[in-house]
Amino acid sequence: MFHLHRANDEFMYKIAQQKTRAVLANVNDAHPSYVGELVVAAIRDFVEENAESDLVQDRRLALGAMRDIGSWWRIDEYHVGAAMIAEIAEVDAYA
Repeated sequence: MFHLHRANDEFMYKIAQQKTRAVLANVNDAHPSYVGELVVAAIRDFVEENAESDLVQDRRLALGAMRDIGSWWRIDEYHVGAAMIAEIAEVDAYA
């Protein structure tokens, strides 16, 4: 469910790409688990901040994401990192 929300929410998508690009720019040969850990943490922070938003739509989307994702600790950070590294490489190949 994490990837579903990350891919379908514009802000989560941008956060994940920005965090991945920042890691890849600053770390030689970044391990997918490290990238995934940072991406998951950034999106978790974003979702938690929006869950307390005064804007009803933002709060509703954040609470829905929290409900669907469930436990953050069960997310496979290696898989997230590997997917993000591959996604960035593909986007850059066509840029």
